[in-house]
Amino acid sequence: MLDFLNNNAGLVAILGVIVGWVLNMISDHIKYSRSKKEEEEKEQRERFKNKARFAMRSKFDVHEEQIKQKISVVLCSYNAKIDSSDHIEVEYPKELLDFSNMRHEHFYFENIGKSDIYNFEFSVENPKYNAMFKRDLYTKFIEEGLISFGVSSDRMLRKGDIIRLTIYYSESDPVMNIFSASLIVFYRDELNNICEQAIFPEQNNIYEPTSISYRDWHEHINVNKNLNLWIERLKKKNERQ
Repeated sequence: MLDFLNNNAGLVAILGVIVGWVLNMISDHIKYSRSKKEEEEKEQRERFKNKARFAMRSKFDVHEEQIKQKISVVLCSYNAKIDSSDHIEVEYPKELLDFSNMRHEHFYFENIGKSDIYNFEFSVENPKYNAMFKRDLYTKFIEEGLISFGVSSDRMLRKGDIIRLTIYYSESDPVMNIFSASLIVFYRDELNNICEQAIFPEQNNIYEPTSISYRDWHEHINVNKNLNLWIERLKKKNERQ
């Protein structure tokens, strides 16, 4: 082998050039990828600095002309069981059968950030135990055992605009907890920031925005995913009995 290399110095030189070129290409690609990643991360940080952001307002701080959207929801607990076909049946507390048992409270959310909001969704914090649906679908959801975990809007919310969220609930159904977040608001702004903010309705408080992915958002409120988790839990419970 050494004799072959010694007798083919020209070939060795060519191979050396090729190997050097390949190594340089690999090095340049690594540098480019690292530089591109750093630029993307920097751009993402800059976008996030200029994100939209919700703040909770007292009704005494709100002028009627600032309220651009009014959303009414029912917030309640639910239970689930598996029927003979291995499908999930949803059950709501009996007191919810009579709407006169429901109370309601208004909560106000202002976009105080630097960007307009293109779409948003109010959701329960814990889909394992709580449900949320539009007030005007109350009878259908209760009587037919339907379920959802969030109520969304595709109407733009500009900087300074306010949403009035009206929550209907039963006093005997402890869905709003003073010690933990009961709701989450997800949203996408004009800079394509996708964020979530945890909400404490009883304290009239909202956490700072956290950057998330669309996947995180939609998995949180996905009905099939959450009901499938119920199937897994109930089957494990039945196996232990």
